[in-house]
Amino acid sequence: MGEKRTEKNEWGMEKSGRDKLTGLFDASSYIKTLNEIQASGGPYGIIVMDLNELSLINDRFGEDIGNQILVVTAKKLKNCIRETDMVFRTGGDEYTILIRGACDPEFYEEIIDRVRESMNRKVVLTEAAIRVGIGLGYARYPENGDNYKNVIKAADSVLFQDKRLQKLPQRADAGVEYRLSHDSLTGLYNRRGFENAVRIHLNEYPDVPRVMLLTNFKEFKMINQLFGVEKGNEVLVRLSNLIRERCGHGNVCGRIESDRFALLLDRTSFREDYLRDTLEHFCDNLLGSDYQVRLQIGIYEVNEPELDVFGMCDRADMAIRSITQDRMLSVAWYKEDLMTDTLFENTILSRFDSALKNGEFIPYFQPQVDSEGKLIGAEVLVRWDFPGRGLLHPKAFIPVLEKAGQIVRLDCYIWERSAEFLEKWKGTAMGEVPLSINISPRDLYYVNLDEYFNDLIKRHHLEPGQLKLEITESTFMADPTQGAALVQKLRNNGFVVEMDDFGSGYSSLNMLKDIHVDVLKIDMGFLHRTENEDRARIILDFVISMAKTLGMEIITEGVETSEQLEFLTRMGCSIFQGYYFSGPLTLSEFSEQYYPESEEINQVV
Repeated sequence: MGEKRTEKNEWGMEKSGRDKLTGLFDASSYIKTLNEIQASGGPYGIIVMDLNELSLINDRFGEDIGNQILVVTAKKLKNCIRETDMVFRTGGDEYTILIRGACDPEFYEEIIDRVRESMNRKVVLTEAAIRVGIGLGYARYPENGDNYKNVIKAADSVLFQDKRLQKLPQRADAGVEYRLSHDSLTGLYNRRGFENAVRIHLNEYPDVPRVMLLTNFKEFKMINQLFGVEKGNEVLVRLSNLIRERCGHGNVCGRIESDRFALLLDRTSFREDYLRDTLEHFCDNLLGSDYQVRLQIGIYEVNEPELDVFGMCDRADMAIRSITQDRMLSVAWYKEDLMTDTLFENTILSRFDSALKNGEFIPYFQPQVDSEGKLIGAEVLVRWDFPGRGLLHPKAFIPVLEKAGQIVRLDCYIWERSAEFLEKWKGTAMGEVPLSINISPRDLYYVNLDEYFNDLIKRHHLEPGQLKLEITESTFMADPTQGAALVQKLRNNGFVVEMDDFGSGYSSLNMLKDIHVDVLKIDMGFLHRTENEDRARIILDFVISMAKTLGMEIITEGVETSEQLEFLTRMGCSIFQGYYFSGPLTLSEFSEQYYPESEEINQVV
């Protein structure tokens, strides 16, 4: 007797079993094949499908009809795939297509469209002509999971969400319905699909407590600018895979706009500590050590299930906008007082244009002096003379303008006003006082600062040294190389560059090594933000000594007591800024305090 021949499938794997009814490979063959493919390390993908309400068809027409439908469905699926792909019957009414090789999402969507079109036609049998509803989902390795179990989970999650949409009124073209309800990049629900699925879910389970989560990548546009759109898309796909894997049955997830994902989750099983651990692991070193992704999560506890779905998302978004920390991962819950804050923010933004035109933003000047109080310079700050509310402190409106991308316009306004003052003061004692102006992180990306400031001093007939440019340490953190090049250009053109808030970040010494500035501004809060003030004083002493060795000036901000002044003077500081000498002053207050007898200055002020 000759050696028994082992039949193999199209992948070169042994066939371990066939389904007796349909002739397809069975569930055991499916798992064995996946194990072998996983071991080989090659890319693959799966499309999972099940038939809707087959049990009802069996009850109405009999099991023979149901079995005939299963056989016809198997034939239809085999006609929808390539010769190199495989179809398995993995459960009673469940099928899986195994796709060989690396294929893009569009390829999977084409097959899904083909399957939907084929299944949308009635199954014509001797006894009846029946249209069978189906649910579909797909996932790819390694994009949607790091092993075949996670790939199956990801595909099942998409299938579960797709089946929910089957409860919506059916469209003639189910393939179009899928594309209209799903995001082509991630395979999750899109905005429309998410809204419909959430509403169905809440109507079906009105008594189940829920939370709505919304994600937000801070400065996601910068990721696209620094690393390219393809890398940005990769980040979105990786997060969508994580969401799909962890979302689980009974919950709903979707990508509702560019970099934002929304999730409706069961409140009873939701754990914030688990969410934090999972997302911190995801964010850590996502784009390498040179750029830290910052992910924000807003959470709204759904206590008004009848609320519009995107009204729930808006409340989660209000929680995001309440976040003030600049961390790798920040999580905030919605509270009712956030609604009041949001209305105020909307008021700020709606009045912003007219405020610029009407001159409602008032420059203030905080003196920079020596230990005897002699004026050396001033930092230009801003207050908003808000109609009906009086003067607003910058903390009330600067964060709002930063979030809305409007801070660049306010900065340019203050820079222009500062240059106008210096031009007007020419030939007076005040004309000798340099003004320090602030540069926000967004300015670095939306303004060609080198060209802007060169043009500014030419238009106002100033010397570059009259404007000192304050750039916060955090501004450089996203792209230290670009920051270093910009600083060098500005210094080469004669501008004095100051690094503000030095010591507030976690890579201050690297900044000092790579970015050559003229002045370090150190906030006295550095001493107070620690329980060990003695150690902080030692570190501060070394920073001051190091800066002097590197040829940099030191300005100490936040000086409030004579003891602080004496302590800093002993360390070698010579320029001070703080309420011990003076708070921010209006222009008239500034001139009266430092030039009370000057008629010349009174005329120009």
